[in-house]
Amino acid sequence: MTLYSALQARNREQVNICSVEDPLEIPIAGMNQTQINPRAGLTFHSVLRALLRQDPDIVMVGEIRDAETAEIALKAAQTGHLVLSTLHTNSTSETLTRLQQMGIARWMISSALSLVIAQRLVRKLCPHCRRNAGSAADLPHSLWPARCHAGRQRAANIVTTDITAGWRCSKCCLLPPGYARG
Repeated sequence: MTLYSALQARNREQVNICSVEDPLEIPIAGMNQTQINPRAGLTFHSVLRALLRQDPDIVMVGEIRDAETAEIALKAAQTGHLVLSTLHTNSTSETLTRLQQMGIARWMISSALSLVIAQRLVRKLCPHCRRNAGSAADLPHSLWPARCHAGRQRAANIVTTDITAGWRCSKCCLLPPGYARG
C-alpha cells in the first residue's frame, strides 16, 4: 500500500502518471494503468518502453522481476522520470545487491536511485486474547535513539505505549499466527 499511497499523493490533473502492473491491483482515477499479458506480448519491459513514449511524469512498475525491466526503469529515472517500483528483498541494502546481481552497473544504480524503502508487515493480535506484556519504556537502553539524552527516563516521558502479546483463545486458535478475526 505504500506504493499506491505515494502515487495518490502525487496524483494531480496536470501530472501524467503511468503504471505497469501484474495484476492491476488498485484502480486509481487519473492514472494510466496497464496490466501486463505475456501471452499477448505485453511484458513489463515492452509496456514500459511504450509508456516512456507517452512522456509520463511518473512511472510505476508494479514489480521489477528481471534485468531488462530493471535496466529500463533505471534508464527512465536517469532521463528525469520519477520511477516508483517494488523489488522483493529483506532490506534496503539487499535492494542494491539484488540490482547488481541482475547485472545492473553500480554507476547506473547510484545515478538513478534517490530513495529505497524497506517495509515489513506487522502481525495483528487477536483483540479477544491480547494481554499487556510490559511497557515500551521498560525496553533496554540500547534500543532508544541517541537523541533521547537522558536514556530511559527521558524515553519514559515520551513513550507511553504498552507492549501486547497474543495468548491464543478459542476465537483465534484455529487461525495461523498473526491473523485475527475482526
